[in-house]
Amino acid sequence: MKLSTLSRMGMLCVGLSLVIACATTSGAKGGGDKPAWVDGQDKRFPKEKVLVGVGNGDSRNASEEDARAALAKVFRVEINSLTQSLTRYVGYTKSGGEESWLTMNDISKLTKTYTNQVLEGVQIAERWTSPRGTVYTLATLDRNAARNRLEQQVMDLDSNIIQLVAEADKQTDKINKLKMMLRALEKMRQREVLNSQLRVVHVLGRGVDSEMNPGAFDGKLTAILATIKVYVQISGQGEGKVKQAIVESVTRGRLQVQDMQDGADIIVRGSVRGMPVNRSSNTGFKFAQFEAKLEMVNAATGATFGSIMERRKEGAKDLLDAKNMCLMRLGKNIVTKFNTELHNFLLK
Repeated sequence: MKLSTLSRMGMLCVGLSLVIACATTSGAKGGGDKPAWVDGQDKRFPKEKVLVGVGNGDSRNASEEDARAALAKVFRVEINSLTQSLTRYVGYTKSGGEESWLTMNDISKLTKTYTNQVLEGVQIAERWTSPRGTVYTLATLDRNAARNRLEQQVMDLDSNIIQLVAEADKQTDKINKLKMMLRALEKMRQREVLNSQLRVVHVLGRGVDSEMNPGAFDGKLTAILATIKVYVQISGQGEGKVKQAIVESVTRGRLQVQDMQDGADIIVRGSVRGMPVNRSSNTGFKFAQFEAKLEMVNAATGATFGSIMERRKEGAKDLLDAKNMCLMRLGKNIVTKFNTELHNFLLK
C-alpha cells in the first residue's frame, strides 16, 4: 500500500514536471535558451531561402507587428532610384521641383501598397520570451514563393503594357490615343515598383527585363503629347498670375499651349475677381481677397470634364504686396486642382 502511494506520488511529480516543461517551451516568461535568430542569423532559416524580420515588444501582438515592420524595411525602395528609372519612360521628372498633371502619382504610396501585398505571405516562425518578459518574434518570407508571385505580376503588366501601346496605335482621336499611352505609363510605374521588390526577394538580386523598349516608348509618348493643344482663357482682375500658373503647369506636363481657341483639343476658361475684405488689423496689415472659377472642356465633344472654384485671402503691410501674394497662392491652389482634374480626365 505504501509502495502504491509512493508510486502515485512519483507519477504526479513526473506529470507536473511535464506541464512545466511544456509551458517553458511554448514561450512562457523566461522559457528556454535564447535562439540564435534573436541576435543574428539562424542556420535553421538560411538567408538564401527566406527573408527574416525580428521584432520585440511587451506583448505578442506588439512583437509580431515589430517583426513585420522589420521585414517591410527590407522592401523600402529608394524612391530616387525608382524615379530615375521611370524617367526612361518620361512623364515622371519634375521641373524646378514643381508638379504637373503628368507627375501626380506618388511612388512612395505605390511602394507601400505593393509591399503590403508581398507581406501577405509572411509567416510567424517562432517566438521567444526573455527572462525579463520581452517577447521576441521571428517573421519569415519564403523567397521562392514571393519570387514566383512577383514574377507573374511583372509579366502580366508587361502584357498589359504591350496591349495598351498597340491600342494607342489604332486610335484616330488624339485624346483617346494619349489616354491609352498614359494607361501604359501607369502600368510601367507599377511594374518598376514590383520589379524592384522582385530584386529584393531574388537571391541573386535579379528582376525581369522589360519587353517595352524605354527609348521607343519615350519617343511615342512625346510625339503624342506634342499633338495635344491647350487654349487658356482667363479674364478679370489679376488674371495674369492665375493664367501664368496654369500655362506653366500645362507646359511642364508636355502639352502644347496655343493663343487661339480654333484647333484646340482642351479649353481652359474662367475668371478671377477681387472681393471685399471686412477685416481690420491693429498691426497695420492690409488684406486682399480673390476668387477664381474655371472650367475645363474637351473641345471635340464640348463636354466639361472639370470645374474649379478657389478663394484666397492674404495680408501684408502694403496692399499691393497683399494682392500679389494672394494671386500667387491662389494660382498655386488652382493648379493643384487643375492637375488633378486633367490627370483624372486623361486616365479614365
